[in-house]
Amino acid sequence: MLMFALALLATPDVEAMRQAMIARCAIPADRLAVEHIDDSGDVLMIKGGAPLSNKQLDCLGKTLIAPDLVTAETLVPFSFEDEALRRRYTMRTSRSSLSSMGRLAQLPVFNPRRESLAGFARRLERFCKAEPGLLVVEEDNIRIRDGAFEAQENTPPAFDDPLLCEVNALGASGFEAFGRVPVIPTPVVEIPEAITPAS
Repeated sequence: MLMFALALLATPDVEAMRQAMIARCAIPADRLAVEHIDDSGDVLMIKGGAPLSNKQLDCLGKTLIAPDLVTAETLVPFSFEDEALRRRYTMRTSRSSLSSMGRLAQLPVFNPRRESLAGFARRLERFCKAEPGLLVVEEDNIRIRDGAFEAQENTPPAFDDPLLCEVNALGASGFEAFGRVPVIPTPVVEIPEAITPAS
């Protein structure tokens, strides 16, 4: 019932995407929820941590950019409730993108015994023909420098764009291109004490 109520509140593009994923990717309807995030609008969320096949994950990625569903103005925000499933999806779609560029076989492999994260970041910059310093090391992650996309804000990236290559290279290597995904804390709800009328 709650799923139905959320679907009624969804924007048409998000609900159309949800229905397409159910039909095309054999994702059970109860695993796809439309959630409303205050500032971000509607987000399509894969619920739970039950496994999905590689075929289903590939289908999700293709459906999200299907020309019969999506334009530049109607991209649907999409996420996973389960972190392990999200990381597997990210790695798989990133590797698929590099493969379609003909670059997957040349992707550098990180060996923590032989190099530092900073050294690996420099190798990924060379791999993508990106400017030095585009990648930033942050604790145990490598991410894209803040503000790197500002110059391209209104221009879709070219197929061989270094920034697009870096997003895919980081995802395929198990890193978070835009920084670690924050864990949303459970809100604390304080129940006020009952007010007793003055005697």
